[in-house]
Amino acid sequence: GPLPVDGKFIIGGRGGANNNANGNLAARLDNVMLWNLARSPSDLASDMSSGVTGFEPGLKIYLPFNEGNGTNTTSVGTSVYQLYGRGTFAWGQRNCVVLTTSTGTTSTGTTSTGTTSTGTTSTGTTSTGTTSTGTTSTGTTAVVTTAAPTKICKNFADLSQSVSIVYDKPITTVNTPMTISCWISLKSNTAVDQVVVWNGGWGYNGQGIIIMVGGNVSIGVNAGWTGSSYVLPLNTQ
Repeated sequence: GPLPVDGKFIIGGRGGANNNANGNLAARLDNVMLWNLARSPSDLASDMSSGVTGFEPGLKIYLPFNEGNGTNTTSVGTSVYQLYGRGTFAWGQRNCVVLTTSTGTTSTGTTSTGTTSTGTTSTGTTSTGTTSTGTTSTGTTAVVTTAAPTKICKNFADLSQSVSIVYDKPITTVNTPMTISCWISLKSNTAVDQVVVWNGGWGYNGQGIIIMVGGNVSIGVNAGWTGSSYVLPLNTQ
């Protein structure tokens, strides 16, 4: 795509005539990435399942929304950008796992031993013998200590319409193939297009992902867009 020279990097919005228009997006968003190279569908699937560090070659911005609270979010990686909420966005959690840790003492004990009974064989005389005696086994009862369960979740940003997350400059890319990707769960369809991510100005110099009316996913370049046959269902990941 073309090199953005002005405008902004906006999640849930676009640059208007004054670069501050929201994009009517109602969705849950996570793991927003802008790559300065082409990424295949299998690459993107691997990014989402295995994760990235933010330091991969060609990755210009990575937003994992680790904060879980507040009105700002900061990217992770080689270049660090702090984005602010224009309007108040909410936070949510997904992929939660509950971990329980237990520790204990292994029971040990003493093996029982005894004396075998012996006696005198009767030969007209009543037999007598020594009654067997032994040591009763004793041991230490196992004691198990269970720690309080720990809940680990992945945070995400929850945007309603008229709310966006903004960095006041475009993220610089060179004039080569580029990829914008994210985890998204669309909350509602509207009567207008919903801009998911936009980098640069609107109407002359920028690129982004747009959810068209009806749910079609499109790629936008310089305020024009190419629709796809894929329709994003509501409330799916």
